[in-house]
Amino acid sequence: MDIVVYYGKGGPPVNNWRLAGYYLLLILSGLTGAAGDICLYRWAKSQVNSWMLAGLGSWLVCLVLFALLLRFSSRTLGVSFVLAAAIHTVAVLSWDWIGSESRLSTLTWMGIVVTAVGVLLIEIGLQGTD
Repeated sequence: MDIVVYYGKGGPPVNNWRLAGYYLLLILSGLTGAAGDICLYRWAKSQVNSWMLAGLGSWLVCLVLFALLLRFSSRTLGVSFVLAAAIHTVAVLSWDWIGSESRLSTLTWMGIVVTAVGVLLIEIGLQGTD
């Protein structure tokens, strides 16, 4: 049984399970890409080869998830990439702030907020196009 929601007046139905799957792949792709970057950063600072292997493995998983995202989604490459990159960027900056105790400037935090607003605007603009 599919759950269907209508967006706007007379807009086409959007299958919520399909949309949830899209966002699940999007989030997992962004987070695994960020994990790969973090592992490579750890390798660069420690020269422990297992960090490099973990980073490359994480990136491979990221690419497979992104490929599946593109294959099963009606969204364009550009929109999918921007959304995944936003998740990736926020995850890396959050780790940098929490995990390495770096301090982010006010301008960096403003950039994160602008990114979040951009993601919301993209999603609002896409309502009813699935």
